[in-house]
Amino acid sequence: MVKKTFFRILASLALALAFASCAGDPPAAETPPETPIPVESPPAVVEDPPVEAPPMETPSASEEPQPAADKAALDALESAKNTAAAARARVIRVGGDTAYPNDFQAAEKLLNEAQGMTAVTQQAAEDAASRYQAAAEHYDEIFQKALPAYAARRAAELASARQAALDAGWGINDPALVATDKAAKDAADGYGSGDFAAAEQNADNAALLYQAMLLISESDSTAKEMTDKELVKYDRNGFNAAQALSNEARSACAAGSGQDALKKAEDARARFALSLNTAWKNCAIEKSQGAGAERKGALDAKANVAVRDSFAQADTLYNQAAAAYQASRFEEAAGVYGTASAIFAQAREEAIEKRDLADAAIEAARQKAAESDSIAQNAEGVLQEGGNE
Repeated sequence: MVKKTFFRILASLALALAFASCAGDPPAAETPPETPIPVESPPAVVEDPPVEAPPMETPSASEEPQPAADKAALDALESAKNTAAAARARVIRVGGDTAYPNDFQAAEKLLNEAQGMTAVTQQAAEDAASRYQAAAEHYDEIFQKALPAYAARRAAELASARQAALDAGWGINDPALVATDKAAKDAADGYGSGDFAAAEQNADNAALLYQAMLLISESDSTAKEMTDKELVKYDRNGFNAAQALSNEARSACAAGSGQDALKKAEDARARFALSLNTAWKNCAIEKSQGAGAERKGALDAKANVAVRDSFAQADTLYNQAAAAYQASRFEEAAGVYGTASAIFAQAREEAIEKRDLADAAIEAARQKAAESDSIAQNAEGVLQEGGNE
């Protein structure tokens, strides 16, 4: 009996030690009870149940594939895009981008967002179109704010061009100026009524007409120069062709056709410039021939000897004129040839005058010598007669 009790106590102690080694620092040991402790098997290890993956969620109706954009949506998108582009161009045209930079940047942000959207689906196309429309509306707001100042600037530009035309000699009742003034007035009316496209067209046309009128005035000045300097005869065909173009430009101005008037006015001015140059060239050729003839006359009169300085001056100018002609400076050449010709002629006259004086002196001396011989002979005869007596 004692032996069995001992073994029971021993088994209980062994089991307690085993639990202590697994549980860490045990609490203070208690005196085991005297009653026998049955030996029990260690508790079985219980595993956690396996973690199961959550069930896959089926996509909701909103996440289902969207239908592709149809033609109507794409057409609406393209229309909205073009509307925004046109609105943006109008803003820049009137200077709204610089007058209202913050507002312009806000509109640009909307435009950039619209451009960055991929319009593959129906909804995406509609969203992009809506963004373009918002940008267009923002641009239009800027345009309306900037338009009055722009219209005032254009009116001032046209007024300045009109004054330039008046200063150039155009009369207020001239048909060309009347038509141009009407285009300028129509432009002002268009800006005021909100018809921007028509106002711009009329303003641009008026500006072209005023510019054409100034070019016609330049052509008139060239025509007057050629007439006053008697140059028309040196290129009459070219002059007449240029004058015809100028008249056509004037008629186009009276008809209010700015582009046609400007082109014809530019052509007329170019033809007048060509005619003037040709006239001076032909004049220079004529002057060179005249100067050459005078030079030869001066040489024949021995002016290079009799009036050496005058001839040398003329000869220098003659060579300068030839150099100017070779360099296509025909007006200069004609003028210098003319001066050289005059000096050659003067030198020839001076040489002839000196020669005539010299010849007269020689003749006087000869006559005097002859008279002296006659007196001597007479004296000799008197002496001979006296000796015979």
